[in-house]
Amino acid sequence: MKKISFILCIALLLSVFAPVALAEGYGSSSKKLLVTHVNVNYAEYEGAGVIYTASSDGTIAQYGSFNWWNVITFKWSSSEKCFIVENVNTSMNVAKDTTKIPENGFVFCCNTGNDYPSLGDNSKPNYTTKEMNDTCAYTSLVKAGDKAYLYGVDILNGTVDTNEELWYTDSFESNAFIKIGSEENGLKAYNPETASEKKPTVKLGVNAINGGIGEGQAMILTPSYAKTISEKNNNYSWCTVAVFDWSAKDDAYILISRDTSVGNGMQKNAIIPPNGFAVSVNKGNNYPALGDSSRPNYVNQTASNFYDKIATIEIGSKVYLEGIDLSKNTIKYEGDAKYYYDSSKFKTKAFLVFSDEKPDNCYAPNTSNIIPTPEITNTEEFFGQTDVQINWNKVDGASKYYVSVLNSTINTNGATVISKETSDTYVKLSTSSLNVGSKYTVNLYATSASGSSCVAVYDFVVCSDRAFNSPFKGKNVVAFGDSITAWKGWVSMMYGEIGTEVINSGVGGDTTVHALNRIQKDVIDKNPDLVIINFGMNDQAVNPSTGKNLTSIEKYEENYRTIIDKILATGSDIILVAVHDVCNSKYGGGTPVYNEKDSTGTNYVDRFNEVVKKLADEYKLGFLDINSLAENQLESMIQDGIHLNDKGQENYCKWISDYCFEYAEKTNFGDGTSEDVSEDVSNEVSSEASDDVSDEVSDEASENPSDVSNATSDSEQTSDDSSDSTVTTDNGMSSTEIAIATIIMFIGISVIGVMFIKVIKKNKK
Repeated sequence: MKKISFILCIALLLSVFAPVALAEGYGSSSKKLLVTHVNVNYAEYEGAGVIYTASSDGTIAQYGSFNWWNVITFKWSSSEKCFIVENVNTSMNVAKDTTKIPENGFVFCCNTGNDYPSLGDNSKPNYTTKEMNDTCAYTSLVKAGDKAYLYGVDILNGTVDTNEELWYTDSFESNAFIKIGSEENGLKAYNPETASEKKPTVKLGVNAINGGIGEGQAMILTPSYAKTISEKNNNYSWCTVAVFDWSAKDDAYILISRDTSVGNGMQKNAIIPPNGFAVSVNKGNNYPALGDSSRPNYVNQTASNFYDKIATIEIGSKVYLEGIDLSKNTIKYEGDAKYYYDSSKFKTKAFLVFSDEKPDNCYAPNTSNIIPTPEITNTEEFFGQTDVQINWNKVDGASKYYVSVLNSTINTNGATVISKETSDTYVKLSTSSLNVGSKYTVNLYATSASGSSCVAVYDFVVCSDRAFNSPFKGKNVVAFGDSITAWKGWVSMMYGEIGTEVINSGVGGDTTVHALNRIQKDVIDKNPDLVIINFGMNDQAVNPSTGKNLTSIEKYEENYRTIIDKILATGSDIILVAVHDVCNSKYGGGTPVYNEKDSTGTNYVDRFNEVVKKLADEYKLGFLDINSLAENQLESMIQDGIHLNDKGQENYCKWISDYCFEYAEKTNFGDGTSEDVSEDVSNEVSSEASDDVSDEVSDEASENPSDVSNATSDSEQTSDDSSDSTVTTDNGMSSTEIAIATIIMFIGISVIGVMFIKVIKKNKK
């Protein structure tokens, strides 16, 4: 009888506690939401829990559309001293990109991700983890008004406490989570009212040194490799490049320049400081996923992390080297360097440590061979259309000077104008080698028998004659648009044409909807005297799944009218720039589609431009029909069907600058007696206004690769807004866990029943 009673107790315990045991970890049992990242583009982070704290327009739109993600908004409550859930959106296949980030608050987005191998795609990993499944399941139980406490995330400084391993692997560890309902015992929750701004320590790994450009490599280039990064290889267009020089004052290396623009024509010719180094980073391609099984997947955490995070590091930041010896040209690592892209065969131990405090065991360079740095004596900010002479002071003991002059209009370290060694203390640049409107950067250092100096840097702009007496000098001019504005080029060049720096308030992928969300911060708060506006390419693009424009033409007019009203209320002048057409011979297609026509066969670009012209006439604003000027030149101006190449940037700068002067003459701009611009002047010149296509693809309507796969494979999981990963019971368990618990419970009850019958029969006997 005792044996039977013991078995009964075990069975009862199994049936009662099995569901509780299965529900441990993140989810309803712990009331925790796992956080893996902060402020990352969701396209590359399936199966993640991401907190968004900052954006260009106050929404999460710049990071993605989030159709297949659960989204929760949290706002800070001063009275409760905690965050409060403001809104929960767990609907599937619904864009959530207009979700606003509350002041002192944040937006949490989570996604279960796909198990690609089980779907027959072995080129990508299994992003699904129990922790994130439980987190996503629990979001459906979170309600508006719930209290919430944040741990392991610093909103002010944009950091998250993880070990930075791949978030979907067993080796990933995170101390970051959101606790719903009550505080976590023994831990201090984040409080935005007491948070202090600080420079967090950032470690960026490298996986190669002194070699040619390799896919998926974060490559250190030292002075022993070459004088410039392009001396042996001139194809850095698809690399992010950062340059570091030694600073005796700081007793550390300093980030002196950074180029994060990549793409066709984005060449970089950065100098490698004789007492410093450069780093080039290429993300690489996942060839198996692209259908090419003959080559490997070069995408890896080391290069991707460096590529993403270097853009957030401030110029002038101190950096220390860990596991890197520049004197020996070596880096520390485990495994086989041949497989630098494969985490199972290679693991880097070499890092750049960005910190205000010097860490232990960092690389100590030999500073005894550093000689004084030459001082460039030029003080001019810009030159006219004349020969330019760069002068510097003689350094005692120096035998040579190395000088490099780069066109830095588009990239900080762009095309080389001149690169030479000289014993003189000056270098001359002929007018024929300089472009009007372009910015140039001079890099200079001295060499001697004992060593070399650090690098002296000097910038100047070559201006047109009219720029010196321009009515725009001293005025605040803002360019407000999408990627055609955002990409460095014509906006930067206008400084040399109109005599004042134009503030670039362009954001790739933006529509007029996004424009309204950020107009206060990006335009009105700049106190503009003149705003050049160019929106429409993304609005008029067609979403193939609906057959409709991303923004209806009626809504486009309404949004544009509101933009105009808000800017005119500041007293600013406005010039509207039409959208240029798509260059079909170079357009490779995409989602959404940018070369569509309406039912009458008229290009949507023309239809939307008609709206812009109508508003210009109605409000008596400046209007530049850049589409007419570019009509017969698109082939030579466009690099991918939409975006401008170098020639296109030059044309845009010339056309818009020319029109600005015509506008100023007609309206008496700058003398306080501005008049309405007439239609004949607004039609005289034409400018460009094409929108960011590739960015719109990721930001607007075309779901990113992970979203597309989610839209298909998640149809098994998330159809009708209730996938296996999101269906929960009151205790927050997934359907799989419920099934297991039910089986255990059934076994327990069966055992109890059998034992109970045996007891009854025995008693009867």
